[in-house]
Amino acid sequence: MVVLGRDIKTLQGAKKQMVDQVNDASKLLKALKEREQAIKECNNTTFEGVIRKVEEIFQKYHITKPYYHGGKYNGKPCANL
Repeated sequence: MVVLGRDIKTLQGAKKQMVDQVNDASKLLKALKEREQAIKECNNTTFEGVIRKVEEIFQKYHITKPYYHGGKYNGKPCANL
């Protein structure tokens, strides 16, 4: 019986360590997801400003997106640029 009690305590200790590892990993994952979201928001706002400025320049020089190329600046509009 003494051996069984000792084994149970060992298993409970191992379980506690594993639970702690899972909790630590969950906290780390949550922090990394928040960091990723912050980076995406930062990059998105930066690119939106640049894209808006580029679109204004294209409009100034009468360069339009041809929809038959999926709205990309290919072919003639690219040559105009």
